[in-house]
Parts: sequence; C-alpha cells; structure tokens
Amino acid sequence: MQTAAALLDALHSLGQKGIPLQRVYRLLYNSQLLAMGLDATAQREIPGLIQALRQQRFRWGRNQRQDFIASRGVSLILSAYAAAQDAPYVHGLRADTGIHSALKASKFALKHARWLWSLRLIPHATNPSAQTASLLANWVADGRFRELAARYFKAYPQPEPASHAALSQTLSPDSLYGLLCHLALRRLDAYLTETASRTPAGHLRFVRHMNGLLVAWTGDAEKTERFKREIKAVLHGQGLGISAESSAERLHATQEATYCEFLGYEMAISPHAATLRMPRQRLTQIHRAYMARGKPISRGERVALPDSAICALYAQEFGAVDQYYALAENRHLLRGVQRTMRSSLLRTLAHKHKCRVSDATRYLSRVRAAEDHALLDNIGKTQFQVKWIDDVQWRDPRQTPAGEPCAVKVARTVRREA
Repeated sequence: MQTAAALLDALHSLGQKGIPLQRVYRLLYNSQLLAMGLDATAQREIPGLIQALRQQRFRWGRNQRQDFIASRGVSLILSAYAAAQDAPYVHGLRADTGIHSALKASKFALKHARWLWSLRLIPHATNPSAQTASLLANWVADGRFRELAARYFKAYPQPEPASHAALSQTLSPDSLYGLLCHLALRRLDAYLTETASRTPAGHLRFVRHMNGLLVAWTGDAEKTERFKREIKAVLHGQGLGISAESSAERLHATQEATYCEFLGYEMAISPHAATLRMPRQRLTQIHRAYMARGKPISRGERVALPDSAICALYAQEFGAVDQYYALAENRHLLRGVQRTMRSSLLRTLAHKHKCRVSDATRYLSRVRAAEDHALLDNIGKTQFQVKWIDDVQWRDPRQTPAGEPCAVKVARTVRREA
C-alpha cells in the first residue's frame, strides 16, 4: 500500500501534465489517505467504509461519520490534482497557501488602489450534481468516482451550515461544496488573468481564497462599472451567484478612505496607508456567544465537564480568535473579548460549584499558576511574522448539546432546594 504522501504527489504530477485521472476510485481503498487529519474515534469507521466502497454498497446519508470521511477523501484526491493548475493569485489548495498567504497578498494588492470589491461566491442550488458531473468529465475518466461525487450533492443539497459560522465566511477546502465552487471559478480566473494582461501593470490586482474574491482596481468609475458587469456575467454563466452580504453594495469609496470586508478582515485604504483591521460586527458576534442582556453569562452546557476541561475550552476558543486576527492593526479590541470570556468562565465555574464569583477568581489564579492559559495572557501587538493562520469554526451555544442529562439536572435542583 502506498503512503498518502506518495499518492498526493502522484496526483499533483498528473495535474501538472494535464493527464485525466483513471481508476481513481481505487484510491479510496487506501486507509492512510482516509485517515489523514482524523482523530482515533473517526478512524474506527475507516475499515467498514472501505469494505462498503469495495462492494459498492456505500450510500450517502446512512452514516454521518462515514459520509464525512468519504467526502473528505474525495476532496483530498481532487484538491491534489486541481492545485497544480491553479493561478498564482489563488490560495487554499496549493501547498503553503491558505488564509495567511491570502491576507498577506491582499495587503500588497491594496497599494495604490482606488476601488475595492469583495465578493463571496456561492453555488446555485439548481442542480449541483449535474454541474459536478460536467466539471469532472474532462478531468476524471473513472465513472464510479464521478457518480460517487455527484450523489453526494443529492444527499446533501445545501452547503454545510457550519461554513457560515467560520470567521472567514468561506467554504472549507476540505468540503465538496467548496471544491465544486473552486473548480467552477476556473473560467473566472482565466478572464481575470486575461483582463490583467490588457491593463497597465499594477492597475488591476486580485486575490482569491476558495469562494472569496478581492478585486483592487485603479480605473475610473465608468470602467469599474463595466468591469463589474463582466464579472457578474461570467459568474452567471458558471452557475455561481454573489452572496448578499458581500455583493457590490459593500463597495465604498470616499475621499477619506476606501474599505470592504474580505476573509473576516476589514480592508481599508487611506491616503496614507493600507490597513487590515478587525470588523466590529465580528466582535459583536463573538461577544454574543457569552453574553445575555448586556452581561456575561454562565455557559450551562459546560457545567458537567471537569474544571480543567472548562478552562481549556475557553482558552482554546480565545486562542483561536487571537491567532486568526494576528495581522489586525486594532488588536487592542481583543481585550474586551478577553474580559467577556473570562467573566463567562468565572460564572460557569461558580455555577458548577455553587460558590461566589470571587471564590472562582481565586481558583482560576491557582490554575493560572499551574499551567498557562491563553485566556489570561496579555494581548500582543500585530504579528506580521506569523507563520500560519487557521480558520475559526465558531461554536454556537444554541447548537451545543446540554452537558448533562435532564434527569441529573432535576436531581440537582431537588437536592439544592431541599
């Protein structure tokens, strides 16, 4: 059995040469490829999934864990093949590219720009399975593999809702919907490359991360409107639409500043400098998960967890937001998020132990002396030398299951009132 790295390298080489994939369905029998990036709990489903794939008994929608592993395996195979054909300004699939490289490139694209246009592209829900079959017809010669990918969209007709909770607001590179949207944008990439070649150097720059696109333009208003109409026509021809949250109405241009939102950052151009900032509406979204009626609250669904797990969970959530906005120039706003999350942590511990918040504060100081927690660290300055930035999958408390059964809650209430 070949290793997963050897398989991905071979797929990348085939993508560079433009050779269609044949008998690629058999790659899904490789357990190492399916186990990449999975925990031990999910890896237990791999033998049964491989057996079902061998006997062609696998059907989407029967086992969610197996569906996730199979869709991720299909995405890894197609991503390794398609990444070799991506343009230099496209980030997300190629090695050493991601949100971090896209943000660095976007700051360079902001220089000397007069117009900014940020788009979040979404695939139309008309017939994604047929669209997938037509996109893969030129690349994949294996009918079983194409049929497996097309049936996924029949079982899951809508993109994963969790992608909208991410701070970048883009589809994940590991999801089939994100890969479908990425492949459908090849025609737009060709159009943008051709348009940039016909314009003077530096007048048109663009950065794309999966289905998020940033266009920086130095032309006048008439040329800008014509350019926007042409982009919309290309997207309509590829069965893609523009999200209402990041359409042309988000374009702002004044004498003081030009700004828009891209990958969860606020891109701003002033006469003096170009900046990357944290949007205040995103901070409000993060605050809302730990507040009610304007005050920090206890997260009751975490009461049943051990104290160390509660502290670690809060520290991980704050550390994720902290590292995602490592390039923001207004990182001091994270201090308010830190205070809110710390107050919510103290109230959660006080709720669990039925004590005062001051007692929980003394307990938390002892925990801080024992081990480091990012929640209690100071907010550093902008880290322009950060190595990598991972997207943040934000937890919605309304979708989090209760930490303890209802019967246990009733018993605790009766015992407390007695």
